[in-house]
Amino acid sequence: MELAKLKPRKPLHGIEICEHGGKVGKDEVDKDEVKGVIDFSVNLNPYGPPDFVFTAIKEAMTEIKMYPDTESKGLREKISKRFGCKEEEVLVGAGVSELIQLVALSFVKDRVLMLKHTYGEYGVAVQMISAEIKRIEMPGLRIYPALIVEENGADNRRSRES
Repeated sequence: MELAKLKPRKPLHGIEICEHGGKVGKDEVDKDEVKGVIDFSVNLNPYGPPDFVFTAIKEAMTEIKMYPDTESKGLREKISKRFGCKEEEVLVGAGVSELIQLVALSFVKDRVLMLKHTYGEYGVAVQMISAEIKRIEMPGLRIYPALIVEENGADNRRSRES
């Protein structure tokens, strides 16, 4: 099969990448336009890392040639002891986006209720598995659990009636 003829699965076609910010100070952004702007959309520290981080990096240099523990066994063990749970109940990933995708793959079936204004990766993860998204508006951008429960109940009733 020719590589040029390979096409992505339909669910992946047209999924837009979630913007996480972090463009402040990049060349393609007019620096005068962003003067005095603090970007809270990503985990960036305007002061850089503290000195102990550089020390830790230097100390880890001898281990950098080895692959990390892909199962994060040591970290999962420490977390499970700290929180009094089983190691197999601890999920470790390379960032929150990966964890959101893993949880969606594991638990989402065919539809989800999602707040209209939320972290964009939730929608991307749901689209990747071709589930339907029903967005819920929260008045005044406040979360009202009762509205979510009410909408979920109405959504379940509509599903049973169809």
